[in-house]
Amino acid sequence: MPTATEPNFIDYIISNDTNIQSFTLFENKDPRFDGAINGGSTSLVSGDDKPYDIGFKFKSSQPGKIKALRCWISSQDNINQPHKARLWDAETQQKLAEVTFTNIIGDAWNEAVLSTPIDIQPNKVYIVSADVLKNLPRQGSFFVTPFLKGPITALATSESPNGVFAYYDLDGGYDDPALAPVFPQRSFENSYYYQDIVFETQAQPPTLRVREHVTNHPIFLENLKPGTENWLPTSYATRLEIAAFMSAESINKGETIDIKANVLTPSNIKIEVYRLGYYGGIGARLVKSDDNIAVNKQSISDELVDPARLLVRYNWEKTYTIATDDTWVTGCYMVKLTEKVTTTQCLAFFVVRDDALDSDIIYKFGFATHLAYNSFSYRGGNRKSTYSGGERALQITHDRPWEANAYNPSAVNSNPLRWEFNTVRWLEKNSYRVSYCTGQDIDKQGSAFVKKYRTFMNSGHDEYWSFKEYKAIKEAIESGVNIVSLSANTCYWNIKWQDNYRVADLYKLNEPLAGGVVSNYIEDIFNSPPTYRFRNPQLFNQTFDGCKVTGECGLLGVGYIGDISNIYAGYDLTVKKEDNVFRGTGLSVGSKITQLVGYEWDHIDPDSQAQPQTKSDTPSFLDSIIFESNISDPIPPTSNVSESFIGALPSEAVQTAQGVYFTAPSGARVFTVGSIQSSWGLDSWGLTSPRESTAYKRVIYNVFEDMGVWGGFPPPTSVQLLKPVMTSNFLSNPQLNSEPHHFNSLLHQISALASEAKDEHVKYKLELALKQLRYGDYQAVSTYLIDAGYPELVSQVPNPPSIEE
Repeated sequence: MPTATEPNFIDYIISNDTNIQSFTLFENKDPRFDGAINGGSTSLVSGDDKPYDIGFKFKSSQPGKIKALRCWISSQDNINQPHKARLWDAETQQKLAEVTFTNIIGDAWNEAVLSTPIDIQPNKVYIVSADVLKNLPRQGSFFVTPFLKGPITALATSESPNGVFAYYDLDGGYDDPALAPVFPQRSFENSYYYQDIVFETQAQPPTLRVREHVTNHPIFLENLKPGTENWLPTSYATRLEIAAFMSAESINKGETIDIKANVLTPSNIKIEVYRLGYYGGIGARLVKSDDNIAVNKQSISDELVDPARLLVRYNWEKTYTIATDDTWVTGCYMVKLTEKVTTTQCLAFFVVRDDALDSDIIYKFGFATHLAYNSFSYRGGNRKSTYSGGERALQITHDRPWEANAYNPSAVNSNPLRWEFNTVRWLEKNSYRVSYCTGQDIDKQGSAFVKKYRTFMNSGHDEYWSFKEYKAIKEAIESGVNIVSLSANTCYWNIKWQDNYRVADLYKLNEPLAGGVVSNYIEDIFNSPPTYRFRNPQLFNQTFDGCKVTGECGLLGVGYIGDISNIYAGYDLTVKKEDNVFRGTGLSVGSKITQLVGYEWDHIDPDSQAQPQTKSDTPSFLDSIIFESNISDPIPPTSNVSESFIGALPSEAVQTAQGVYFTAPSGARVFTVGSIQSSWGLDSWGLTSPRESTAYKRVIYNVFEDMGVWGGFPPPTSVQLLKPVMTSNFLSNPQLNSEPHHFNSLLHQISALASEAKDEHVKYKLELALKQLRYGDYQAVSTYLIDAGYPELVSQVPNPPSIEE
């Protein structure tokens, strides 16, 4: 377990091969326009038609290479005649290099690259010179003072006469043109004649003020690497041209994982594997790429493997194996597959663990929730998720592409890019010592896996947990592991993984607020505990395998109570009581943080049996409610589960969202904000209306600090302005894209219209369209859009073909 003592700051020197610096000295100078520079006189263009070899002296404070020589050449020069440039040793007068300008452009800088770069020794004086056949450009008195750029100094005349030349006018008593090139050593009025160099050297490595304990952690080191631009734009296979899934939810580094892909027409594909992180704001880095991989069409005729449970599952052969090694860093990886004929694409995701890594935080990705909302199928009639009306799927599986990664990028609960990625970006931007896992990892390895870390963390929509996962987190809290949950509707449904971890049971109850009434309902007599809600009487207050279930409220303090259909709307997160966690934020009772509550939110259970116990010398649980936010819009009964709580709650309780921060009897701190979109307060990537809040960032920083967890950098110190703590690209804050990212387009449009709608009927229909888009009922989405008066949006509703074999 890492120390709880705050680590010291050090000046960390970044040193790697990317610190090569290449530059010129005078790229912006032009003798036609230059004024006085460094105490020199105005520019003149000489009318002398005699040829010169003319240049200046320079030296470098550090070793490097001269890669090219440059000269500004007048259009009135004989530009059709050969012009050469030279590099000289000023002390020995030895010519070190000579190169000819080709395709000369008049009234412009011309550059000639040396076939072999010349090594430059520190503090040794060199001369760069070039031929000028006539119309000599000059700026007088330029070298009265030295000219410095980086490690290069163009010498001042006080150190050595500068602005040097050879003048080929034998009759005038100057240099003999027959001896050209003559070493340039004459000088006139300290003038500059518009020559230059291209110099390459090892740049002085930047230093970062960073806490020492992160400097050998892979997350810090990984994010020093440059990200890969344009990793995200995706041409989705909306006609099912290509689809894929992974052979595992997660692997430990050094293991292999298979991609199983299908194409409708045999062809070649390209595979790109990106690691998601911060990377100076870019967000991902390409770690592997392979092209022209032959893929055949796989079997899709037998996709409905269980007609009673409506399970769609594919028995596909592997297409490609990704072999990881010790260099792979723990994290979430996105696989992008491109079908080469149509150039359409699909995505798949997996997590790489590092089970031996010493980290403070274990962050869990909620893949099971994505599976529960997934209705991927090649046949329209088989497109069922665990939320479908009339009939629903009673099992979930990994042996099935995610519809959001193929033909329906607008699916709400789609993949880690919706909410979890924002949290990952913030964690890695601030160099927290974090490792990553999925729910299956906790299910398989139990509480021992979680107890290796100081803090367990999740965010976004983490609705589906297995009982084994519930038991592991409960035992971890009892042993002192802290919890940071930037989520809502967390741990709501119990699922049961089969032994192969490819399929999980999820029967739910046949009730309107517990899964919905469907015709294919099957009572769960197969699993103990049954796959119902953790708050349902079949689980609540019952003991299984030595673990007493107290529902999600008894574990985390709050549980799901309501939602809105517009996932990009939201309500202000409001401070309920004074607490030390608000130190340095400027927040006080009644303070609001804009639009961090939604699209689902939580509430405490009023029954003490469903409330966590607190440490005796700390505030009671009911005194640990630190956020209490008003939901100003009316919430329809179909989105209000207040009656499902153990204690009696009035239906209007859904108009209140609550978040808690308490200390368990073990001393573990539990922070549960109770809102799905709260991570957008840390990082607003992908949003057209950014919601980053310095105050909220400081709250989460303080929570971690209370838990003995520190990132690499200081906290934000002002609510009004988040000052950058690093000057390198590592912590840059680039402008957010003005366009929504790939899967948001239709959602953003309907969401914006719903938010702005004045007519209640129109608003209601748009909200219904959003809800059905969430559940994958595309015909209903189209109908509601037409009813709302927006038929022009129907063309954007996913309409994948139904493919029969």
